[in-house]
Amino acid sequence: MRLPVNPGEKYALVALNAGTTITVPVDLGNGYYALPGGDLELPARWRKWIGSIKAEAVENAGLIILVKRPARVPDVIDADDEMLRRQANSLYWGLLASGHVRISDAGTLLGGTNGEAGLTVKRVGEVERVNPVPGTLPDEITPAHLALAASLASNLAALFATPGMLRMRLAMGTFMRAFSGRDLGERIHQFVRSVDGLTRVRRRHQFQSRCATFVGQAGTRTCLELYAIRSNVEHFQDPEADTDIRPLPPRDNWIRRFRRAHEAEILARYCLSHLVSNANLWPHFTDDQVSAFWARPEDERAAIWGPQIDVAAAMAGFNPDALPEAGG
Repeated sequence: MRLPVNPGEKYALVALNAGTTITVPVDLGNGYYALPGGDLELPARWRKWIGSIKAEAVENAGLIILVKRPARVPDVIDADDEMLRRQANSLYWGLLASGHVRISDAGTLLGGTNGEAGLTVKRVGEVERVNPVPGTLPDEITPAHLALAASLASNLAALFATPGMLRMRLAMGTFMRAFSGRDLGERIHQFVRSVDGLTRVRRRHQFQSRCATFVGQAGTRTCLELYAIRSNVEHFQDPEADTDIRPLPPRDNWIRRFRRAHEAEILARYCLSHLVSNANLWPHFTDDQVSAFWARPEDERAAIWGPQIDVAAAMAGFNPDALPEAGG
């Protein structure tokens, strides 16, 4: 299979160590594509341009996500190349936000053109690494995941173009970087920080109260503990060294830490993907209006926000027996 980039087009792609159910290329609309890995044929000269390690990473990728568009000046690096890079990163963000999907390691980012010299590479890099956390089985990436990722990517560009979204831009970036965390406390810290892009709080009990809009009252105790861990990590303390986190025997505490890491990821994915998917929410979460949103009564906030998530139900597949031994 060759890259489906026509003469006169520029492209950016991300080659991922991922599991997917697709077996043929999928046109996701708006210039977004997904290609099954394993049989991509790279031109021989690419090995010289990008190196054998990068070439093998692309050829052996389980999934390739691609963005392409007709180029105004195919053989010149210009604003089109930067736009395609941003779109490829947004599509990758959308894939991470589409569900608990099977991705690991750092994806390889390539950009280039199909110009006078044929299909060439002009840019080589990486996207944020994903370090999977044991305890739950990720899903194979399906056409539904990919369609949602493309929709989220398109909406993300529109959200970023909306005035007064600095805080949301930072939250979206923090969400993506959180997946690279190996230390569970730091991982929880970053996912909770990304949610706080929406809640805008200074105290953990305020975070607990505001998260009722997202998770209902039944889920707020978990949110309190997540924010307590976030604060402890922020101040270089043991993640569970806090009066709001009840002490447990060592093995149970080890299990809880993995559970909280998965819960933080679930909460962050739900909050940010729900916001990006629903443009009617954006005026309530601009930098100058978010405080007014949280000043509303809880029932009004819930009506504006829409469906909540049951974090406990989302954790139904958590398996403590799949965890490594403490300290392992």
